[in-house]
Amino acid sequence: MRNKRTFRWTCLGLLCGGLLLTGIGVGVQLVEASSLSYGGVQLVEGAPQSSHIVVELGDTTGPISIFSHDGEFSSQLRALGRIEVRDTVTPGTVELDLRYEGANMTPGYWTDDWTDDSGSNGRDICLYWQSRSDLALLLACKDQLLADLKSGRVSDYTCWQLTEAVVSVHPDDAQRVHLG
Repeated sequence: MRNKRTFRWTCLGLLCGGLLLTGIGVGVQLVEASSLSYGGVQLVEGAPQSSHIVVELGDTTGPISIFSHDGEFSSQLRALGRIEVRDTVTPGTVELDLRYEGANMTPGYWTDDWTDDSGSNGRDICLYWQSRSDLALLLACKDQLLADLKSGRVSDYTCWQLTEAVVSVHPDDAQRVHLG
């Protein structure tokens, strides 16, 4: 009978001690979390890269629109993009030269042909970012996050940043191509 009572008091003491230590740990964690500051948007470390994409225009005779459904990519494309007219470009093609910084990201594209009521047909070229390796991207973000936590801040992390976009077209196609 005495052993049961001693065992119960011991278990109650361990429970109360565990709750006390848990409360102290939560309090310390809340103080640490509340001391973090916001570091803004940061680019995950990566080497400058470039990509050359050639897109066939097919038999379209109408406008050619180059854009992205990603809002940030689209705004950077409009701000940094320029259209160059060159005789060296094959007629019926568009050459995209993209320079960017980031970790394990490459640009890709898809096209969509359309015809309006007047019979004019055009092509939309939609650009997007794709990851070469999700694991490498996760590890790059992890390293940046841990470094920021050590310095007492947390940021929004972006994996890419467009630095230059040049769209090269043949003079015959120059009036049809626009960045949108």
